[in-house]
Amino acid sequence: MENKPLHTLVSAFACGPHWGSEIGMGWNWVISTSNFCQLTVITELGFKKDIEAVLPDLEIKFPPKFYYIDIGARGRKLFWKQGAASFYSHYKRWQKKAYVLAKELLEKEDFDVIHQLNMIGYREPGYLSEDSRKAIYYWANRRIQPIPAILFFNFKY
Repeated sequence: MENKPLHTLVSAFACGPHWGSEIGMGWNWVISTSNFCQLTVITELGFKKDIEAVLPDLEIKFPPKFYYIDIGARGRKLFWKQGAASFYSHYKRWQKKAYVLAKELLEKEDFDVIHQLNMIGYREPGYLSEDSRKAIYYWANRRIQPIPAILFFNFKY
């Protein structure tokens, strides 16, 4: 008898095929994990065309379900302009929309795990950890600071 896969809600702002860096990491994590978990992914609307073009042809055990949130044309332009400080106000609004959508999805579906995949850091902590019942904690969120995390994981530096 096969176990039921973990049903996981993922926020991955940067997630798309045909890319490297943060976007490629988001995509490859989602696709690789989809062989073991049933994923519901919240990502940016700008990646929809690329995702929808390749998704039907992927040979994965549990095809992920995608939800898209629009950061807006200005926010998208600033995202591609690496290091633009004004991007973060757009991204914060996007994160708040992702949190509202996540709350709606949590009301309708039973998720085992909630994961803020990318982009995360002190400038962009995300809000999914607000539902602490099922959140995977990451060192850059508001609950765990880098020094305790380094000590906890016994990193050598």
